[in-house]
Amino acid sequence: MAPKLSRGGCGCTDIGNVARSKKPWEITEGILCLLKEISKHDLVYVSKMNDKIFTALSYSGFKNADKYHASVSVCVQVIVEEYKKNGKYWKEFKGQ
Repeated sequence: MAPKLSRGGCGCTDIGNVARSKKPWEITEGILCLLKEISKHDLVYVSKMNDKIFTALSYSGFKNADKYHASVSVCVQVIVEEYKKNGKYWKEFKGQ
């Protein structure tokens, strides 16, 4: 039996033993993806996060910044479309 299998892993693809803390931009990207989904149902909650959304767009200077900005841009684009559907929140968003 392969040594890794005897430890309860699954062979060469056993990445469960690799542990590292999440980078701040990874957490932020995940939160923005969650806000994107929430915006389809609850713009009141998302509108309270506008300042944090703008802050997240300004992050740069790290290794995967280009991938982060590509992903975040898609999320923010969906949020903006939801705002446009509801004029009240669109005016608030544009005013910031």
